This record gives sequence, C-alpha cells and structure tokens, in this order.
Amino acid sequence: MMIDITEHMGLAYHMTWKVYPRVKNKYEFEDLFQVACVGLIKAGKGFDEARGIKFTTYAVPKIKGEIIRFITDDKKFNISRSVPHNFMLCSYEAERENGSLESRIGTESFEDDFINIEILNEAIQKLSDREKKILKLHIIDELTQKQVGEMCGIAQNQVSRIKRRAIKNLKELVNFSVCEKVTM
Repeated sequence: MMIDITEHMGLAYHMTWKVYPRVKNKYEFEDLFQVACVGLIKAGKGFDEARGIKFTTYAVPKIKGEIIRFITDDKKFNISRSVPHNFMLCSYEAERENGSLESRIGTESFEDDFINIEILNEAIQKLSDREKKILKLHIIDELTQKQVGEMCGIAQNQVSRIKRRAIKNLKELVNFSVCEKVTM
C-alpha cells in the first residue's frame, strides 16, 4: 500500500512551525515549509510498512532532518568558504548527463567550483578511513547515526562525535588549503 503524502502535509506544516521560531529572522516560513515537504516526500519514498511502525513515526525525523540539513548547509555558506546551500558534490559524469557541466565550462563559477571540489577532495583524503566511512554512510547514503553505529559496531553517540570531529577537521583542512592557494 502506497502512502498518500498529501494526507500528511499537516505534519510537514507542524514540524516547520516547531523550527521556525528559532530561525525566523533568517528564513521565510514558506521556504522552510518547502524543505519540510521535501523531507515528507523522502519519507514517503522510503517508508516500509513491513517495519511495523506508523508513517508519522517514520516521517517526523526525516522531515526534521531535512530542515536541519538545509539550515546546516546554509550555515556553511555563511560561515565557511561561501559555498551556497544548494551546492552539491556530484560527479562530473552526472553533471554532464544533466547538461549543466557544458553550460558552465569556461565561466568563473565553474572554475571556482572545480577548485573548491579539488580542495575538498584533497581534505577528504586526509581523513582517517573510519571518518570517511562514517561520513559516507551518514551523508551520502543517508543512514541515521544509529544505523551507521550498528554497521560500524559502535554506539550512536560515538558516530556523532566522530562525524563532528571529521567535519571540524575538513573545515580546518579546507580553510588551510584555501589560504595556502591564495598566498601562492
């Protein structure tokens, strides 16, 4: 049986109202609501009744996670190195398939993005194998910290600490590389 997510739009609305008071000076309610709807759609796609849980129980963390991910990614734009919140790392093959690569080659934006990706890839290579694995499972594969912990044989709170440390290391490595390239 498929879930009709339109019946659960109130859930996305409710989750948006829970977060909105804390960020209302920076974001419009409608923008956050759209992000919450994306989380609701992802929840609808990933929901499996065989797990024996209600859709709302499954959807709430997905919706909240999507909102938090949006805000966190936007904080990277404001705090880090001017990487916009919609900047996604994807292979150049995927960009080529979508036609966006060809339209951007030769522009300063393309060259800046290419340099940023190069710097980020170099920084990722300097992380430990454990940190790389945890970031991949949590961010790329979109597993929860609990699921990552079960796969790695560690507790959820250890996953959180390792992820936080890895991201901090990445920020330091990337900022150092940017400063190094500027002074060259």
